Amino acid sequence: MIWSLVCSGFGQFYNGDFQKGGAFFIFAILFGIGFWPLLIPLAIWSIGDAHHRAVEINQELDKERQYEIEQKNKTEEIASTRTKVADLVIKVEKIYALNKSGLLSEEEFRSKVSHLISELSEKKPFENAEDFLTALIPLVGSDALNGDDLSRIKAVL
Repeated sequence: MIWSLVCSGFGQFYNGDFQKGGAFFIFAILFGIGFWPLLIPLAIWSIGDAHHRAVEINQELDKERQYEIEQKNKTEEIASTRTKVADLVIKVEKIYALNKSGLLSEEEFRSKVSHLISELSEKKPFENAEDFLTALIPLVGSDALNGDDLSRIKAVL
C-alpha cells in the first residue's frame, strides 16, 4: 500500500500483480499528462487495491503457515508415540557396556533391559518388525540381549 503512495501501480508490482501494476502506472502517466484531475481517484483506487491484495496475500500465507504448524504438530505427536530401533540399540549397548565394566550388576542390567522392552509396548517402533529385529542382531551376538528378551520384543512387535 505504501508503494502506491509513491506512484500508482508500485503497490501492485510489490504484490506481484505486474499486469495490474503496469496498467495503473500507465494510466497514472496518461492522467498526469492530460487529465490530472482524474489522477487523485486513480491514486486512491490504486492504494485501496494494493492494500486489499496485500491482505489477501497475507491471509494465504497465514493459511500456509497454519498448515505447516499442524503438520509439524502431527509429526511430533507421532514421534512421541513411536520409537526407533536405533534408540533402543544405543540404550542397550550403553547399559551392556556398564554391565561389562562392572558398574552395573547383572541384576541391574537385566532390570534395565526389561524396562526398555516394556517401553516398546507404549511406544511402537517406526520400523517394521523385520527391520527392527534385524537391527538387534549385533546385540544378540554380543549377548546384550538373550532369547527371553527377543521373545518379549517379538511379542510386542
